[in-house]
Amino acid sequence: MSDSHVKGRRKSRVSKPAAIKMGKYLLPSNIAIPALMGLLFIIIAVAAAFEKGFDALVLRLTGFVLFAGLAYGVRSGLKVMGIYARLIDAFAVLFTITLLWSGAEYLHLYDPSAATAASLVFIALLNIVATAVLIAVLLFIEKDRPSTLFIKAGQLTSGLTIGVPALLAGLLLTAALAYLFFNVGSAEPSKLLTVFSMLALFSIAAGLAGEILFRGLFLSRLLPMAGKQAGLVIQAVLFAFFNGGLYYLLTSNLLYAGGVLVASAVLGYALAYVTVKENSIVAAALSGIGASMVLALPLFAAFIVA
Repeated sequence: MSDSHVKGRRKSRVSKPAAIKMGKYLLPSNIAIPALMGLLFIIIAVAAAFEKGFDALVLRLTGFVLFAGLAYGVRSGLKVMGIYARLIDAFAVLFTITLLWSGAEYLHLYDPSAATAASLVFIALLNIVATAVLIAVLLFIEKDRPSTLFIKAGQLTSGLTIGVPALLAGLLLTAALAYLFFNVGSAEPSKLLTVFSMLALFSIAAGLAGEILFRGLFLSRLLPMAGKQAGLVIQAVLFAFFNGGLYYLLTSNLLYAGGVLVASAVLGYALAYVTVKENSIVAAALSGIGASMVLALPLFAAFIVA
């Protein structure tokens, strides 16, 4: 007699996640909760972008304290949020990085009205160093490995086949746009070399930071919780507002930052799709560096023709 017919044994049921009503829609909690966390980040990011100095610092500090408090709470008995602990940790890292932006601006380590190529590179390096250190600390606390964040070779040959041409395409497109729209042909060769070296350094730092943080940390936390499609979308939206906020901090130009935001949303989704397909951020990282050069060109072009 099969187990399914043993008297008194109940058929196993697959439990479905609780649903949360958001407007007219009823979303499973495993999608709704991450989406609400993301919405909170977006609200604070937008509000902080339009504030300056101490007010922006307080807004981002509020987000950091909230998620740091939640991270502590889920480890101290707040069991209802326990399944979201790793995602909460990721948001705590994200708010810490944006808090550092406001801290740099508040302490006058960076001033958009008096930006130089070197100061732009400083912010990008601050981003990548903070990202690397915070994620290393997080992995140590969680007793986890970088490979769980797609930081591994994966399908290396396939990843390089995608990433290297994408990087070269970004370099060529940057050079073409610089020649066609920013009149770099008349610039002094020494100045051109200096500024493009700064642009390359900025793009490497910004590209790697974005990939490690969003295609690494966030995507690895969202996929098992929200599923592939929702995970790709949520991290892409977060990346878009993060990148748009960074460029608004650097330029105070709403139109430019808005363009970066839209481009980053599309780019973030595509790079996440490639990351999942290749089981590695190698292809996405190389592609992201190339894309960062294109996006950052207007920032650095002014220093070439000045």
